[in-house]
Amino acid sequence: MKKVVILFILFSFAGSIQALTIDEAVKKGLANNFGLKSQSSVIKSSNYSLKASKAGRMPSLILEGSYTKNDRAKKTQISLPSPAIPDISMTQVEQEYTEAMAALKYDLYTGGAVTHDIKSKKLNYKYEKLIFNEKKQELVYNIRAAFINILKLKSLLNSAKQEVSALQSHMQDVIDLAKEGLVPELDKLHTKVKLRMAQQRVTALEGNLKSAKSQLYSLMGMNPSAKEYTIEKIDSIKIRRLKLEELFDCAEKNRPILKALRLKYRSVLQKAQAAESGYKPKVYVMGGYKYSDMNENVEPQDNAFIQAGVSFRLDWTKDFNMVNSLKQKAYSVADTRLNTILQIKTEVRNAFEDMKSALENKKVAKTALKEAEEYYRIMKLKYKNTLATNTDLLDAEAMLTKAREDYTIAFYNYAESIYALEKAVGKPLR
Repeated sequence: MKKVVILFILFSFAGSIQALTIDEAVKKGLANNFGLKSQSSVIKSSNYSLKASKAGRMPSLILEGSYTKNDRAKKTQISLPSPAIPDISMTQVEQEYTEAMAALKYDLYTGGAVTHDIKSKKLNYKYEKLIFNEKKQELVYNIRAAFINILKLKSLLNSAKQEVSALQSHMQDVIDLAKEGLVPELDKLHTKVKLRMAQQRVTALEGNLKSAKSQLYSLMGMNPSAKEYTIEKIDSIKIRRLKLEELFDCAEKNRPILKALRLKYRSVLQKAQAAESGYKPKVYVMGGYKYSDMNENVEPQDNAFIQAGVSFRLDWTKDFNMVNSLKQKAYSVADTRLNTILQIKTEVRNAFEDMKSALENKKVAKTALKEAEEYYRIMKLKYKNTLATNTDLLDAEAMLTKAREDYTIAFYNYAESIYALEKAVGKPLR
């Protein structure tokens, strides 16, 4: 009965663990990453801001109403030339009265404030969308790098476990040979120390692997303790032959950040032009309906009206300084873009050189692994025939472990270098 329960638990646990490919990890990250969701909200906010600016082209609806109660009515005394006729008292303002107005006001000329503000907001909306794309590309690379780091650690862990298994097997050989007096007792202690060191390495790698998985799950927008995935291996990656100058051109055309900064520069300049309206006159027309019983003797108390007006206001040097401030900000954005171009070119060059080095290291590591496997096989046979020392065999085992690790690192470093180059140029290269 206990066996049945244990098997049921094992199958249930296995069923809850799902396989995860690198493309699926990217897809989940793009759907769930909170940093990306935050930028998506920024885009929506920018769009609402644009709609608010467009409302400036429409008439404004004005609804006003008030009730006033004075301590007394205001009256005017009219004295007549004839003393026989008494003075006439006329009420100018009632003690209590109400007023109301409903009107439409339309700005005929705002000095370009509305037009340039709309253009600025429209450019800023496009800017935020491009920043979203830039962050998306960065997230894709970070997820892939985190995914590859897990595969790298898993391979290193397997290699470390193989070393432990080989040392345990060798430990038994040493014990058997020591019983026959073919090797000194010190070889047992030597091998035991090596075994303990290998076991410590396994423990350290298991901890690193858990941390790496938490990092990946965080980028995917998932709680690290919520679900466990089996990380699937990636296939060997190849890209077409590319020249460095081609990559530079590709980056300048495709990196969203460069397009975004170009739009940001134009947006700030439009904002500066909108600010120039501060020292320009404004013209408006207004029409509507008014009601007032301030003076009950006046008829009619309500009337329709139409009004045209012009206004001008100058707050000393405030508007001039605001315009200059925005222009300086635009120049700063232009310089930032030029600096970003240089940084991207450096990023592309470094990624390109890293990829070439990683490819060469992968080839060398593959050859070294084959040689290390053969050397270990020979040393193991020699040791069993007492033709090699324990130190010789342990050195061969260490060499084989190092060769396995070097090949693992080289294989995944090459894959990561391709992803880094794609991120640097802003498009897939495979």
